[in-house]
Amino acid sequence: MLKKKRQLLNFDNPKTSKGESFGYRTAILYLKPSFNWVDNVEHNLCIASNKACQELCLAKSGHGMKPLVKEARRQRSEWFIKNPLEFKENLIREINNHIKLSKKLNLKPVVRLNGTSDIEFFDVVNNFPDITFYEYSKRIDLALHKNKPNNLHYTFSFSGTNKLDAFKCLDNGVNVAVVFHRDTIKPLTLFNRKILNGDNHDLRFLDKPNKIIGLTFKAMMPKSATMQIPELKRYNFLVEKDTILKLEKDYKNYLNPIGLKSYGLGA
Repeated sequence: MLKKKRQLLNFDNPKTSKGESFGYRTAILYLKPSFNWVDNVEHNLCIASNKACQELCLAKSGHGMKPLVKEARRQRSEWFIKNPLEFKENLIREINNHIKLSKKLNLKPVVRLNGTSDIEFFDVVNNFPDITFYEYSKRIDLALHKNKPNNLHYTFSFSGTNKLDAFKCLDNGVNVAVVFHRDTIKPLTLFNRKILNGDNHDLRFLDKPNKIIGLTFKAMMPKSATMQIPELKRYNFLVEKDTILKLEKDYKNYLNPIGLKSYGLGA
């Protein structure tokens, strides 16, 4: 069992640290997203993931590949799975400390509770109505949840196989993050929406609504994963020039009542 004294929140992510120049200090929770075996039972903390995003997950890149980091995330995940109430009590305590220190640093505290997971933490968020929480999520049930906390901002993550959910999110004003292959020149628009540069900072709650958030794929992962990229392109997780044309056609079909039949929705 993970000891209570182990820190849950992280503050040294290069991208979230960019937010300090905007006046925000981000605390982020990193868990092990999938393939968590606890007492011989597998637990998936990112239930809407597909093979492509599992292979190319941030949990398998850069800092996340260090043995000590991997073990810390595994232990945090085991603690959450085995004793979620105790886990959340400690999480709430750390968020309170984050708020106090951020104020001393003259920065606004913000929180991401799903750095490498996709869990509903509404009960935790409701303890802090005066600060902003934000997430990337592939779960449409969370992104479009009618009773999600008002201070919780979602950006829906496009994974190639969830395009219908992405279209629904756009229809409801929820921004959609799309990962472009590094060799692809980003178009100005996608799905009739302007593309914003999502690499400048991580503060997604500052983005104007009804936009596409363009992220550039960065190959900072094991060779075994990057070698599978050609195969994984068929999922359209990494958007390229030829992918854009196909996705635009799919979106037009989605908007067309007749085309909706291709999604099994009828007219």
